[in-house]
Amino acid sequence: MNSLEMLTIREQLMEDIDCIITSQYLDDKIDEDDMEDLIRVLCDAVCKNFPVTLKEVAQTPFTADSDRL
Repeated sequence: MNSLEMLTIREQLMEDIDCIITSQYLDDKIDEDDMEDLIRVLCDAVCKNFPVTLKEVAQTPFTADSDRL
């Protein structure tokens, strides 16, 4: 897996986290402050465990598979 693929997967995971937590907020299961804190903490954990820099992405060769991104 190259850096661009890793970054794409990481971004999708953070989007999923946001959607899941926001849906719980919309269902009145958590309040807005807790929702924002939880999203931030979980997304920070994703970034910590899937470190990818823009420099790495810029150095990743562009391939036919990555042109759909």
